[in-house]
Amino acid sequence: MPPSLTELHLGNTYGCEEDVSDSDIVHVVASCPYLQVLHLASLNKVTKEGLCALRSLTSLEKLELYFMPHIKSEDVAACLPSLQEWNINGITFLRSEQGTHKK
Repeated sequence: MPPSLTELHLGNTYGCEEDVSDSDIVHVVASCPYLQVLHLASLNKVTKEGLCALRSLTSLEKLELYFMPHIKSEDVAACLPSLQEWNINGITFLRSEQGTHKK
């Protein structure tokens, strides 16, 4: 993957499990430090630990997660404190001074 990559789609939207783990997410983060948009789908082996690896993506503006049963909105809020908006299974969550809420 080119280091200058700014958008990445990883996984599939058919709900079929992909063989991607937390260590694979760590590798993506290290290889693509300028990601601004990240779409992850059907990555059943990715846990909160893999999600927290995204913290070093200082340019990340948009995160979309689909069919990822081990990841909850609270995990995104805890692992990525600078991310203001994210989407899980089509539901958009916003961070505000009052906490996290659905859009």
